[in-house]
Amino acid sequence: MSRQFVEMTRSRADALLQGFPKLLESNRDQQHTYFETEAVRYLYQPLQSLYLLLLTNLGSNIVEDLQTLYKLSQVIPQVVQPAMDEFYVRDCTFDIIFAFDEVCCLGNTEDITPDQVMTQLIMESNGEKLHQMIQQSKMLEAKDIAKKEGSAT
Repeated sequence: MSRQFVEMTRSRADALLQGFPKLLESNRDQQHTYFETEAVRYLYQPLQSLYLLLLTNLGSNIVEDLQTLYKLSQVIPQVVQPAMDEFYVRDCTFDIIFAFDEVCCLGNTEDITPDQVMTQLIMESNGEKLHQMIQQSKMLEAKDIAKKEGSAT
């Protein structure tokens, strides 16, 4: 799963992501959680059996990038419940993307805490509630019509 904040083709994103395991293996002996290639900087955070990966250009501020990675690494375990594994990450994909969007706006890190992100994610809008009520009403009406047609025959 990935979320991009800059214009990038899917093939370019796939190539960068596919290169990560090889680069990680070749940089295993380092104590850092980042490494650089000619084009991009990889910053990563292990999350149990998975990795949270942040790709930036070489001109970006590494301190800000590390802060962004740290904020994301605090939010993700709260979003992915009950366990941090591939199945639950896939199950929570949209919530993860929404959390990323709360932490990063157009690629810039927001001044927001993990608790504030979670509050934003669980907020319900009045429009959403109204839509759900209308859908439920339509379903009940359709069931009533089907019942009446079934008893009429």
